[in-house]
Amino acid sequence: MTTLSQPPEAEQHFVLHDVSWASYVAIGQLFADRPALRLTYDRGTLEFMTTGFRHERYKHWLGRFLETIAEELEKPIMPGGSMTFQREDLERGVE
Repeated sequence: MTTLSQPPEAEQHFVLHDVSWASYVAIGQLFADRPALRLTYDRGTLEFMTTGFRHERYKHWLGRFLETIAEELEKPIMPGGSMTFQREDLERGVE
């Protein structure tokens, strides 16, 4: 019999130092199909982080809250989902 384990409640992360920009971009491409993995790069420091159940729950609640406020104020919004921002000239990237 197979049992399913519960997702981790807390996020997990680890950090690598002295990572080149090219390596950061290549690693990001390798993990592009893993939506629960987030990469943050800051001038040679690369952090890997997984999102936990609590993060996803709060993200959903916050999104619903903002949608409700925008609707009540009759303001248009455009949700973007998960996005990656990269600036090679600043040697920084965040998801």
